[in-house]
Amino acid sequence: EISKTERIPLNIAGIPFPTVHFYRADKEKPLVENFYSHQAVRNGRYQIATDGDVIINNLVQSDTGRYIIRLNQGSNYVSDDYIIEIYAGARPFVAYMPRPLANFTLGQNEKIPARFSGDFLNIYWKFTSDILGEKAERIMGDTDAHYFVSVDGALSILNVVNTDSGRYIGVCKNPWGEVQVSTTIIRAIEFAQILILNNQVASIGNNATFRVEVNGSPPPYVSWWRNGVQIKGIRI
Repeated sequence: EISKTERIPLNIAGIPFPTVHFYRADKEKPLVENFYSHQAVRNGRYQIATDGDVIINNLVQSDTGRYIIRLNQGSNYVSDDYIIEIYAGARPFVAYMPRPLANFTLGQNEKIPARFSGDFLNIYWKFTSDILGEKAERIMGDTDAHYFVSVDGALSILNVVNTDSGRYIGVCKNPWGEVQVSTTIIRAIEFAQILILNNQVASIGNNATFRVEVNGSPPPYVSWWRNGVQIKGIRI
């Protein structure tokens, strides 16, 4: 993990105890080496402990790469090269947190705008609801025609249906840690629409009825206005 001190346990054994040489694979000169058994040596950020383990202090991003460990026992024995791949990275963190509560609109494409940051990220979403229970499968990447997870972690739900209401949990992992975000979609609402509105010709002194049909879920609030002044509103 970046900025941490990491130890590479080697479990070295031998009589006499071998000396240790630690190389970067693309360099001829060792980063650190000892010449006597059980000798602790440090060269800059690199150390060899008395038990032969290699220690890298204050790890940085550029430490990612391939390394070679070579052992010898005087002039009698030189080991094969031991290859180690090191990946240096940071713990994931949440760069943008979605709102804890929201509504979706039926038939529309909706997005939960979470954003994660870090190295070697593995991002997926989980979903649970009172109607469907917890979905066993993870929502990852371009899972199907209904979900899409962007590179930074935002979740898009395409062509929203009623059963999309519930709790969404975004999980971001890498080798150094895990973070989560969550949001609850209270309900998938339907746009209020005026289906029928008939114009009427009214006679002075008589009653006039304007027939109107509306729909929406939850039921919309209907109000009438005349010349910028509200007449009356009712819940249907």
